[in-house]
Amino acid sequence: MRLPSERYKTHGELSPLAIYTARMFRVVIIIALLVLCRRAVPDTGGKCLAASITPEGDQITGSFTYPADREYCPATVHAVWTDALLYLSGGLGVFSERFFRPEERFVADQFGYVIYSKTDPKMGIYAPNGELIFEHSGAAWPRLAGSAEWIFLFTGDQSGVAFLDRQGGEMGGGFQQFASMVTAWAYTEADQSAVLGMMDGSIEKISVIENRSLWRIEPPAGSLPVIKGLAAALSGVVAVSGSDPEYISMIDHKGQVLWNRKTEGDLRTRVMVCATENFAVTHTRDTAVILCLDTGRVFAALKPIADERITWISVAESPRALYLSVSQGSRTTIYHIAANGRVRDCAVVDSPWAELALTADVLLAITTRDALNLYQNPGEAE
Repeated sequence: MRLPSERYKTHGELSPLAIYTARMFRVVIIIALLVLCRRAVPDTGGKCLAASITPEGDQITGSFTYPADREYCPATVHAVWTDALLYLSGGLGVFSERFFRPEERFVADQFGYVIYSKTDPKMGIYAPNGELIFEHSGAAWPRLAGSAEWIFLFTGDQSGVAFLDRQGGEMGGGFQQFASMVTAWAYTEADQSAVLGMMDGSIEKISVIENRSLWRIEPPAGSLPVIKGLAAALSGVVAVSGSDPEYISMIDHKGQVLWNRKTEGDLRTRVMVCATENFAVTHTRDTAVILCLDTGRVFAALKPIADERITWISVAESPRALYLSVSQGSRTTIYHIAANGRVRDCAVVDSPWAELALTADVLLAITTRDALNLYQNPGEAE
Protein backbone atom coordinates (compact mmCIF):
# COMPACT_ATOMS: atom_id res chain seq x y z
CA MET A 1 0.00 0.00 0.00
CA ARG A 2 1.34 3.41 -0.95
CA LEU A 3 1.44 6.40 1.33
CA PRO A 4 -0.66 9.47 0.34
CA SER A 5 2.51 11.37 -0.55
CA GLU A 6 3.52 8.62 -2.98
CA ARG A 7 0.23 9.00 -4.88
CA TYR A 8 0.99 12.69 -5.48
CA LYS A 9 4.47 11.78 -6.72
CA THR A 10 3.09 9.15 -9.08
CA HIS A 11 0.60 11.46 -10.74
CA GLY A 12 2.93 14.47 -10.81
CA GLU A 13 0.76 16.51 -8.40
CA LEU A 14 1.74 18.60 -5.40
CA SER A 15 0.86 17.27 -2.00
CA PRO A 16 -1.06 19.46 0.48
CA LEU A 17 2.16 19.86 2.46
CA ALA A 18 4.05 21.05 -0.63
CA ILE A 19 1.27 23.51 -1.51
CA TYR A 20 1.22 24.85 2.05
CA THR A 21 5.02 25.19 2.06
CA ALA A 22 4.98 27.08 -1.27
CA ARG A 23 2.31 29.47 -0.03
CA MET A 24 4.17 30.15 3.21
CA PHE A 25 7.38 30.76 1.25
CA ARG A 26 5.53 33.29 -0.94
CA VAL A 27 4.20 35.06 2.17
CA VAL A 28 7.70 35.20 3.67
CA ILE A 29 9.10 36.70 0.44
CA ILE A 30 6.37 39.39 0.33
CA ILE A 31 6.94 40.28 4.00
CA ALA A 32 10.70 40.48 3.42
CA LEU A 33 10.21 42.82 0.47
CA LEU A 34 7.86 45.01 2.49
CA VAL A 35 10.36 45.20 5.35
CA LEU A 36 13.13 46.16 2.95
CA CYS A 37 11.01 48.78 1.24
CA ARG A 38 8.87 50.11 4.10
CA ARG A 39 10.12 53.18 5.94
CA ALA A 40 8.29 56.08 7.52
CA VAL A 41 9.84 58.53 5.05
CA PRO A 42 12.10 58.10 2.01
CA ASP A 43 15.85 58.53 2.42
CA THR A 44 16.37 61.99 0.95
CA GLY A 45 19.82 62.46 2.37
CA GLY A 46 18.74 65.84 3.65
CA LYS A 47 17.46 67.41 6.82
CA CYS A 48 13.79 67.03 7.69
CA LEU A 49 12.44 70.57 7.99
CA ALA A 50 9.03 69.65 9.35
CA ALA A 51 8.36 66.18 10.61
CA SER A 52 4.63 66.52 10.07
CA ILE A 53 2.25 69.37 9.28
CA THR A 54 -1.28 68.05 9.67
CA PRO A 55 -4.81 69.44 9.27
CA GLU A 56 -6.70 68.53 12.43
CA GLY A 57 -10.24 69.73 12.94
CA ASP A 58 -10.16 73.40 12.04
CA GLN A 59 -6.45 74.10 12.53
CA ILE A 60 -3.05 73.20 11.13
CA THR A 61 -0.62 71.61 13.58
CA GLY A 62 3.00 70.61 13.14
CA SER A 63 6.53 70.55 14.50
CA PHE A 64 9.02 72.82 12.74
CA THR A 65 12.71 72.05 13.23
CA TYR A 66 14.25 75.03 11.46
CA PRO A 67 14.53 78.79 12.07
CA ALA A 68 11.66 80.70 10.49
CA ASP A 69 13.68 83.78 9.54
CA ARG A 70 15.59 82.17 6.65
CA GLU A 71 14.49 82.11 3.00
CA TYR A 72 14.49 78.39 2.20
CA CYS A 73 12.86 78.57 -1.21
CA PRO A 74 11.92 81.37 -3.61
CA ALA A 75 8.37 80.10 -4.25
CA THR A 76 5.32 79.33 -2.18
CA VAL A 77 4.86 75.72 -1.08
CA HIS A 78 1.28 74.50 -0.86
CA ALA A 79 -0.59 71.39 0.24
CA VAL A 80 -4.12 70.36 -0.71
CA TRP A 81 -6.35 67.96 1.18
CA THR A 82 -10.00 67.06 0.62
CA ASP A 83 -11.27 69.77 2.98
CA ALA A 84 -8.23 71.94 3.76
CA LEU A 85 -5.59 74.03 2.06
CA LEU A 86 -2.21 75.27 3.28
CA TYR A 87 0.35 77.69 1.85
CA LEU A 88 3.83 78.14 3.30
CA SER A 89 5.96 81.23 2.67
CA GLY A 90 9.52 81.19 1.36
CA GLY A 91 10.72 81.17 4.96
CA LEU A 92 8.40 78.16 5.47
CA GLY A 93 6.16 79.85 7.95
CA VAL A 94 2.41 79.42 7.54
CA PHE A 95 1.39 81.90 4.83
CA SER A 96 -2.31 81.05 4.85
CA GLU A 97 -4.62 78.17 5.66
CA ARG A 98 -8.23 77.48 4.91
CA PHE A 99 -10.79 74.82 5.78
CA PHE A 100 -13.79 74.22 3.56
CA ARG A 101 -17.41 73.43 4.31
CA PRO A 102 -18.96 70.29 2.77
CA GLU A 103 -20.95 72.36 0.25
CA GLU A 104 -17.86 74.25 -0.94
CA ARG A 105 -15.79 73.01 -3.86
CA PHE A 106 -12.33 74.27 -4.72
CA VAL A 107 -9.37 73.85 -7.04
CA ALA A 108 -5.87 75.00 -6.08
CA ASP A 109 -2.28 75.26 -7.23
CA GLN A 110 0.84 77.16 -6.19
CA PHE A 111 -0.57 80.40 -7.61
CA GLY A 112 -3.80 80.44 -5.58
CA TYR A 113 -7.20 78.80 -5.45
CA VAL A 114 -10.80 79.10 -6.64
CA ILE A 115 -13.88 78.40 -4.53
CA TYR A 116 -17.16 77.50 -6.26
CA SER A 117 -20.30 75.43 -5.68
CA LYS A 118 -22.69 73.26 -7.70
CA THR A 119 -25.64 75.60 -7.18
CA ASP A 120 -24.19 79.13 -7.03
CA PRO A 121 -22.79 80.52 -10.34
CA LYS A 122 -20.49 82.86 -8.42
CA MET A 123 -16.89 81.79 -7.80
CA GLY A 124 -14.15 83.46 -5.76
CA ILE A 125 -10.55 83.72 -6.97
CA TYR A 126 -7.98 83.88 -4.14
CA ALA A 127 -4.26 84.60 -3.84
CA PRO A 128 -1.92 82.24 -1.91
CA ASN A 129 -2.10 84.57 1.11
CA GLY A 130 -5.85 83.99 1.32
CA GLU A 131 -6.82 87.40 -0.08
CA LEU A 132 -9.90 87.49 -2.33
CA ILE A 133 -8.74 88.94 -5.68
CA PHE A 134 -12.16 89.12 -7.32
CA GLU A 135 -15.43 87.26 -7.81
CA HIS A 136 -16.65 85.97 -11.13
CA SER A 137 -20.22 85.08 -12.06
CA GLY A 138 -20.88 82.48 -14.72
CA ALA A 139 -22.25 78.98 -15.01
CA ALA A 140 -18.94 77.17 -15.58
CA TRP A 141 -16.58 74.72 -13.86
CA PRO A 142 -13.14 76.20 -13.03
CA ARG A 143 -10.06 74.10 -13.65
CA LEU A 144 -6.37 74.91 -13.17
CA ALA A 145 -3.57 73.81 -15.48
CA GLY A 146 -0.38 75.22 -13.93
CA SER A 147 -0.76 78.76 -15.27
CA ALA A 148 -0.15 81.83 -13.14
CA GLU A 149 -2.24 83.94 -15.55
CA TRP A 150 -5.26 81.88 -16.60
CA ILE A 151 -8.10 79.78 -15.22
CA PHE A 152 -9.83 77.30 -17.54
CA LEU A 153 -13.64 77.52 -17.49
CA PHE A 154 -15.55 74.51 -18.81
CA THR A 155 -19.22 74.26 -19.70
CA GLY A 156 -21.33 71.68 -17.89
CA ASP A 157 -21.07 69.12 -20.69
CA GLN A 158 -17.28 69.69 -20.94
CA SER A 159 -17.50 70.54 -24.65
CA GLY A 160 -16.88 74.27 -24.33
CA VAL A 161 -13.99 76.20 -22.78
CA ALA A 162 -13.08 79.82 -22.02
CA PHE A 163 -10.20 81.46 -20.17
CA LEU A 164 -10.33 83.81 -17.19
CA ASP A 165 -7.52 86.18 -16.23
CA ARG A 166 -6.48 85.27 -12.67
CA GLN A 167 -5.46 88.79 -11.78
CA GLY A 168 -7.79 91.16 -13.61
CA GLY A 169 -10.90 89.01 -13.99
CA GLU A 170 -11.14 89.63 -17.75
CA MET A 171 -12.27 86.88 -20.08
CA GLY A 172 -9.85 85.88 -22.83
CA GLY A 173 -12.61 85.89 -25.43
CA GLY A 174 -15.85 83.92 -25.25
CA PHE A 175 -16.48 80.21 -24.93
CA GLN A 176 -15.21 78.02 -27.73
CA GLN A 177 -17.55 75.12 -28.45
CA PHE A 178 -16.26 71.79 -29.73
CA ALA A 179 -17.96 68.88 -31.45
CA SER A 180 -16.52 66.45 -28.89
CA MET A 181 -16.15 66.40 -25.11
CA VAL A 182 -12.84 67.57 -23.67
CA THR A 183 -11.21 64.68 -21.78
CA ALA A 184 -7.77 66.18 -20.94
CA TRP A 185 -6.12 69.59 -20.90
CA ALA A 186 -2.75 71.26 -20.36
CA TYR A 187 -1.22 74.73 -20.58
CA THR A 188 2.04 75.57 -22.40
CA GLU A 189 3.70 78.57 -20.81
CA ALA A 190 6.08 79.18 -23.73
CA ASP A 191 3.34 80.49 -26.04
CA GLN A 192 0.46 80.96 -23.57
CA SER A 193 -1.69 78.31 -25.19
CA ALA A 194 -4.15 75.68 -24.04
CA VAL A 195 -3.86 72.12 -25.34
CA LEU A 196 -7.13 70.20 -25.24
CA GLY A 197 -7.59 66.45 -25.76
CA MET A 198 -10.96 65.24 -27.05
CA MET A 199 -13.05 62.12 -26.76
CA ASP A 200 -12.89 61.70 -30.54
CA GLY A 201 -9.11 61.22 -30.33
CA SER A 202 -8.05 64.67 -31.55
CA ILE A 203 -5.83 67.25 -29.87
CA GLU A 204 -6.34 70.97 -30.46
CA LYS A 205 -4.10 73.83 -29.43
CA ILE A 206 -5.69 77.22 -28.76
CA SER A 207 -3.95 80.56 -28.28
CA VAL A 208 -5.36 82.02 -25.06
CA ILE A 209 -4.28 85.55 -26.01
CA GLU A 210 -5.70 85.48 -29.53
CA ASN A 211 -8.58 83.09 -28.71
CA ARG A 212 -8.10 81.06 -31.88
CA SER A 213 -7.09 77.55 -32.87
CA LEU A 214 -3.41 77.09 -33.77
CA TRP A 215 -3.51 73.47 -34.90
CA ARG A 216 -5.43 70.23 -34.59
CA ILE A 217 -4.00 66.72 -34.95
CA GLU A 218 -4.97 63.10 -34.36
CA PRO A 219 -2.12 61.13 -32.73
CA PRO A 220 -1.89 57.33 -32.97
CA ALA A 221 -5.02 55.93 -31.33
CA GLY A 222 -5.45 52.20 -31.97
CA SER A 223 -8.96 50.88 -32.62
CA LEU A 224 -10.64 53.23 -30.12
CA PRO A 225 -9.56 56.89 -30.54
CA VAL A 226 -9.69 58.94 -27.34
CA ILE A 227 -7.24 61.23 -25.53
CA LYS A 228 -6.73 59.81 -22.03
CA GLY A 229 -4.12 62.18 -20.62
CA LEU A 230 -2.01 65.27 -21.38
CA ALA A 231 0.99 66.91 -19.72
CA ALA A 232 2.79 70.09 -20.73
CA ALA A 233 6.57 69.96 -21.21
CA LEU A 234 9.14 72.62 -22.12
CA SER A 235 9.33 71.34 -25.71
CA GLY A 236 5.64 70.59 -26.22
CA VAL A 237 3.05 68.25 -24.78
CA VAL A 238 2.94 64.55 -23.88
CA ALA A 239 -0.26 62.67 -24.76
CA VAL A 240 -1.65 59.23 -23.93
CA SER A 241 -4.17 58.17 -26.54
CA GLY A 242 -6.20 55.32 -27.92
CA SER A 243 -7.04 51.80 -26.92
CA ASP A 244 -6.18 48.41 -28.37
CA PRO A 245 -3.38 49.41 -28.51
CA GLU A 246 -2.70 52.46 -26.32
CA TYR A 247 0.03 54.97 -27.29
CA ILE A 248 2.09 57.69 -25.66
CA SER A 249 3.37 60.50 -27.93
CA MET A 250 5.55 63.59 -27.70
CA ILE A 251 4.16 66.53 -29.70
CA ASP A 252 6.08 69.77 -30.22
CA HIS A 253 4.66 73.29 -30.08
CA LYS A 254 3.89 73.24 -33.83
CA GLY A 255 1.83 70.06 -33.67
CA GLN A 256 4.47 67.69 -35.02
CA VAL A 257 4.67 64.23 -33.43
CA LEU A 258 8.33 63.80 -32.43
CA TRP A 259 7.94 60.21 -31.27
CA ASN A 260 5.30 57.72 -30.19
CA ARG A 261 5.29 54.21 -28.77
CA LYS A 262 2.86 51.65 -27.39
CA THR A 263 2.43 51.81 -23.63
CA GLU A 264 1.95 48.04 -23.19
CA GLY A 265 -1.21 48.95 -21.26
CA ASP A 266 -4.81 49.49 -22.23
CA LEU A 267 -6.76 51.34 -19.55
CA ARG A 268 -10.33 52.30 -20.39
CA THR A 269 -10.27 55.34 -18.09
CA ARG A 270 -8.34 58.58 -17.84
CA VAL A 271 -4.59 57.95 -17.54
CA MET A 272 -2.30 60.12 -15.44
CA VAL A 273 0.73 61.48 -17.27
CA CYS A 274 3.41 63.84 -15.93
CA ALA A 275 6.32 65.64 -17.56
CA THR A 276 9.50 67.06 -16.05
CA GLU A 277 12.45 68.74 -17.75
CA ASN A 278 13.85 65.44 -19.02
CA PHE A 279 11.22 62.75 -18.49
CA ALA A 280 7.64 61.75 -19.21
CA VAL A 281 5.90 59.49 -16.69
CA THR A 282 2.74 57.45 -17.22
CA HIS A 283 1.35 54.12 -16.05
CA THR A 284 -0.36 50.91 -17.06
CA ARG A 285 -2.63 48.99 -14.70
CA ASP A 286 0.18 48.00 -12.32
CA THR A 287 3.41 49.55 -13.64
CA ALA A 288 4.76 53.09 -13.63
CA VAL A 289 6.77 53.85 -16.78
CA ILE A 290 9.40 56.60 -17.06
CA LEU A 291 10.45 57.62 -20.58
CA CYS A 292 13.18 59.95 -21.82
CA LEU A 293 11.44 63.04 -23.11
CA ASP A 294 13.73 63.57 -26.11
CA THR A 295 13.68 60.03 -27.55
CA GLY A 296 10.79 58.13 -25.95
CA ARG A 297 13.19 55.47 -24.66
CA VAL A 298 12.02 53.66 -21.52
CA PHE A 299 14.24 54.92 -18.70
CA ALA A 300 12.69 52.78 -15.97
CA ALA A 301 9.60 50.63 -15.35
CA LEU A 302 8.57 50.22 -11.72
CA LYS A 303 6.03 47.70 -10.50
CA PRO A 304 5.14 48.16 -6.81
CA ILE A 305 4.57 45.14 -4.62
CA ALA A 306 0.83 45.57 -4.25
CA ASP A 307 -1.15 43.75 -6.93
CA GLU A 308 -3.67 46.55 -7.35
CA ARG A 309 -4.48 49.07 -10.01
CA ILE A 310 -2.46 52.29 -10.05
CA THR A 311 -4.69 55.27 -9.27
CA TRP A 312 -2.21 58.11 -8.79
CA ILE A 313 1.30 59.13 -9.82
CA SER A 314 3.35 62.23 -9.07
CA VAL A 315 6.92 63.11 -10.00
CA ALA A 316 9.59 65.67 -9.07
CA GLU A 317 12.97 65.98 -10.78
CA SER A 318 16.23 67.40 -9.47
CA PRO A 319 19.42 67.78 -11.56
CA ARG A 320 20.69 64.31 -10.63
CA ALA A 321 17.73 62.38 -9.27
CA LEU A 322 14.04 61.69 -9.73
CA TYR A 323 11.34 61.26 -7.09
CA LEU A 324 8.19 59.32 -8.01
CA SER A 325 5.07 58.38 -6.07
CA VAL A 326 2.87 55.50 -7.22
CA SER A 327 -0.46 54.93 -5.45
CA GLN A 328 -2.44 51.69 -5.36
CA GLY A 329 -5.48 51.24 -3.18
CA SER A 330 -4.75 52.63 0.29
CA ARG A 331 -0.95 52.64 -0.07
CA THR A 332 1.61 54.70 -1.92
CA THR A 333 5.18 53.78 -2.83
CA ILE A 334 7.61 56.69 -3.06
CA TYR A 335 10.79 56.06 -5.07
CA HIS A 336 14.11 57.89 -5.08
CA ILE A 337 15.64 57.09 -8.49
CA ALA A 338 19.26 57.70 -9.44
CA ALA A 339 20.45 59.25 -12.68
CA ASN A 340 21.17 55.80 -14.11
CA GLY A 341 17.60 54.61 -13.53
CA ARG A 342 18.44 52.56 -10.46
CA VAL A 343 16.07 52.78 -7.46
CA ARG A 344 18.20 54.25 -4.71
CA ASP A 345 15.52 53.98 -2.05
CA CYS A 346 11.78 53.57 -1.64
CA ALA A 347 9.17 53.96 1.08
CA VAL A 348 5.64 52.63 1.46
CA VAL A 349 3.26 55.06 3.17
CA ASP A 350 -0.31 54.51 4.32
CA SER A 351 -2.05 56.97 1.99
CA PRO A 352 -4.14 56.53 -1.19
CA TRP A 353 -2.17 59.35 -2.84
CA ALA A 354 1.03 61.37 -2.44
CA GLU A 355 1.82 64.62 -4.23
CA LEU A 356 5.48 65.53 -4.74
CA ALA A 357 6.96 68.97 -5.37
CA LEU A 358 10.57 70.10 -5.63
CA THR A 359 11.21 73.84 -5.36
CA ALA A 360 14.45 75.31 -6.72
CA ASP A 361 16.14 71.94 -6.03
CA VAL A 362 16.41 72.78 -2.33
CA LEU A 363 13.06 71.72 -0.89
CA LEU A 364 11.19 68.45 -1.38
CA ALA A 365 7.54 68.52 -0.26
CA ILE A 366 5.55 65.30 0.10
CA THR A 367 1.82 65.73 0.74
CA THR A 368 -0.15 62.65 1.76
CA ARG A 369 -3.68 62.13 3.04
CA ASP A 370 -2.68 62.97 6.60
CA ALA A 371 0.32 65.30 6.49
CA LEU A 372 2.80 67.48 4.64
CA ASN A 373 6.46 66.47 5.11
CA LEU A 374 9.29 68.78 4.09
CA TYR A 375 12.93 68.02 3.39
CA GLN A 376 15.72 70.51 2.85
CA ASN A 377 18.44 69.84 0.26
CA PRO A 378 17.32 66.31 -0.68
CA GLY A 379 20.26 64.00 -1.37
CA GLU A 380 21.40 63.59 -4.95
CA ALA A 381 21.78 60.12 -6.33
CA GLU A 382 25.18 59.08 -7.54
